[in-house]
Amino acid sequence: MHAFPTDYDQYAATYAWTRWAVPWVVEPLARVVDGLPSGAAVLDVGCGTGNYARALSEHRADIVCAGFDISKPMLREAAARPSRARFVVGDASRAFPCRDRVVGLAFAVDVIHHIERLATFFVEAARVREWARSVWEAYASQQDLARAWMRAAIAGVSSRR
Repeated sequence: MHAFPTDYDQYAATYAWTRWAVPWVVEPLARVVDGLPSGAAVLDVGCGTGNYARALSEHRADIVCAGFDISKPMLREAAARPSRARFVVGDASRAFPCRDRVVGLAFAVDVIHHIERLATFFVEAARVREWARSVWEAYASQQDLARAWMRAAIAGVSSRR
């Protein structure tokens, strides 16, 4: 696994304390989850402190929610809070940590700009999906999306020097 490119490891405790699952992201995800059969698996890609996996597992007790992230300190924060969701280490730029065709919904929130290998991310998302569901990437706001892509663009330009 490669070195984590930001300082989320350092700020995991503060991140967990200051962030939560926002309704304008949870509500559309919950509508998709409502269409899944009982026992379906939901995968939060780059779950961080687990806010969205936790929210969806609370929304529907009869589904299996799991999340993975590259940051072990973020995952420790996720595991420290009560939840039916499970959390594991994984790198979305390399391989999703689950078997083929077992996921009813794969989603990512504020993650895709951190992904080094986008093609791998999408191939892996397609590999793990059980049904022809979409892969979701959500941002908390348009400003967050703009900032994320601006950071990615600046990093790309800086790395070419």
